[in-house]
Amino acid sequence: MFRALLISITLLLPLTASAQTTDTSNPIVARMAALVDAYNAGDLQAIGAIYSPDALLLAPGERGIQGREAIMQHYATAIQNGASNVQFQTFDIRSTETTAVEIGETVLQAGGQRIVTRYMHLWELVDGQILLVRDMYHLLLVE
Repeated sequence: MFRALLISITLLLPLTASAQTTDTSNPIVARMAALVDAYNAGDLQAIGAIYSPDALLLAPGERGIQGREAIMQHYATAIQNGASNVQFQTFDIRSTETTAVEIGETVLQAGGQRIVTRYMHLWELVDGQILLVRDMYHLLLVE
């Protein structure tokens, strides 16, 4: 059964996807859309459910944030500080049977400023779910 699930996930994931997209028919893009929707709704539990229990978030100017609970706290602080209206665009996805690397950009509002970031995500198939295990982003523009 698990092998069949892996094969079905693999068939859904393109080996490479280089075009800019928000097409949620791709399961990685769909997971990213769910993360953005949860962020915009301020739903910390839904955000946490997208990350693996031992996920690592590498945010600009911070030490690695390890674990689902700590990552949820990072997002709680950002939301409390006014981060909102997050939008994303995926540029590239490379996948194997059990992992995918996604590169894209986000745009959000915070404190009257428009912030643009570039991210790289490592997604893994964990217990039948596609979860975010490594999340790294950096600032491109603050205006």
